[in-house]
Amino acid sequence: MFYFDWRKSDLDANSYFFIVYIGLILGLLSIVALYFFRKNLETWYIHKNQIQFKVSLFYRIKNWFIFIGILIWFFSYISRTILLEINDYIYKWEYLPLHLCRLIVLICASLMIFNRTNWAKYIVIPGFLGSILALSFPQIGFDAGIVMDDIEFQGIKFEQNVSESELMNLAKTKNLGINWAPDNYFFWEFIFSHLLSLVLPFFLTFINGKNSKLDIKSFWKSILFTFLMASFTFFLSWGIEKIIENQGDNRLKIAWNGNWFYMGKDGQPTIGELGKWPWNFPVLTIIFLFAFFIVFLTKMFLEKLNFYLLIANSKIETKCEPKSWKQVLSQNNLSQKWIKILTKSKILT
Repeated sequence: MFYFDWRKSDLDANSYFFIVYIGLILGLLSIVALYFFRKNLETWYIHKNQIQFKVSLFYRIKNWFIFIGILIWFFSYISRTILLEINDYIYKWEYLPLHLCRLIVLICASLMIFNRTNWAKYIVIPGFLGSILALSFPQIGFDAGIVMDDIEFQGIKFEQNVSESELMNLAKTKNLGINWAPDNYFFWEFIFSHLLSLVLPFFLTFINGKNSKLDIKSFWKSILFTFLMASFTFFLSWGIEKIIENQGDNRLKIAWNGNWFYMGKDGQPTIGELGKWPWNFPVLTIIFLFAFFIVFLTKMFLEKLNFYLLIANSKIETKCEPKSWKQVLSQNNLSQKWIKILTKSKILT
């Protein structure tokens, strides 16, 4: 049976994480394919824009983008929120789409609707990093903490001194907590939404070519965007907690224990105590900043190799047009001072 109730599943989600990992691998392979055929994608998009007013409304690429953008909004946010609320989802804070990956998906959808797809360059790195983190460590299976939250939220009476295995058995028999397996709608919504966050920013960036190049200026703006959102969600989570902690309403406390950007009290449990409040803000900031630079440097190395595949005359041609480091740095809008320093040093060889 297939369920739209977030509590129900006849399967054990933990046994099906391999499907999530397969999705991650397919997503990464899709990015590789998009990168290899980036020249064709750019040419295709330019051609589609050039014939906008020579074809009927149905065939106009901008209209299709608007339609797809609206569909993404409906699938990844509107329908999800409605289905969760129908069955009284305990974590109401998720109704605010401020978690990194969902925010990236909705920004991409909005860029498609309002014809600003060239702005995707600002979110391509945070979308890439956030999606890999979420799909590598999916938090959609049985968790003792979530089961306890659900029990308290529903006001269910049970023995306090129970083992974790007994608690899990209770969760399975009573449909408590999160257990999003393949027979549950939210399992697939989780995978597809995070794959959109992973792949869609790359697609929108590649089709715009030079108009959406991730250079050093857009790189710093991307970091600034991520840092400001992380700061905002950190203080938002802290502020909400302070407001509700003295009200004595346990349901309210559970419902609004926000963890957007993993900046809430629970933080990112994968890295232990350092991932929890208040250490999650400085620790995750440092980790993401380091990861941002790794991704950007990798991008420049690929630009230096300048390898791509070209579909021409029904054939796939292999192209490799290496560039010098001076060309790469210049195209990424580094200052002449830094270009001279880096090209003369042994850092770039």
